[in-house]
Amino acid sequence: MATLINMENTPQEAKAMVEPVAGDMPKYPWGLMITLNEESLEKLGIDKLPTVGTEVMIVAKANVTSVSQRQTENEGSKSCMDLQITDMEVSGTEKDMMGRAQATLYGGSVAS
Repeated sequence: MATLINMENTPQEAKAMVEPVAGDMPKYPWGLMITLNEESLEKLGIDKLPTVGTEVMIVAKANVTSVSQRQTENEGSKSCMDLQITDMEVSGTEKDMMGRAQATLYGGSVAS
């Protein structure tokens, strides 16, 4: 018969799992990260990924999907709004930069 080993964390292990590490601390509030999967990248015409750290512009249209406001005795009034992005454009990718370079060199508008 197999010997089962209890995998429960010790108090020290549990504490280490929840203690924040300076490098792990988020720089921006939760919910501001957008993840684009392969299908989304394809729709946006991004076939070559930019390098990490590349700055891009995002233009988006969104629908307000939820609004709320609450007031508590200790914290005062808090407001919240959820947005669902429905349409977007990402510029600053290699494809977009090549189009901008072409428009700068040869005139005309950038074709999308």
